[in-house]
Amino acid sequence: MLSINRRRPLPSAASRRECSELAALDDRAIHAPWARAPLEMQGIDYPKPIVDHAEAREQTLRRYGVVKGKTT
Repeated sequence: MLSINRRRPLPSAASRRECSELAALDDRAIHAPWARAPLEMQGIDYPKPIVDHAEAREQTLRRYGVVKGKTT
């Protein structure tokens, strides 16, 4: 979902309305606030992601490869 938002951002107004902690961020930063520089996030109380989706995707693709008989 995050990569989709980077290519074609969802309306940021809805994100700002639903999550007031992110209201001060610019349109690009609002979809991945944890990726902003620490100084940009100063004073914003927003948690880091629990799951690293890029890592989880790679792990899942490796598992599918094993099941399909293709080891990488």
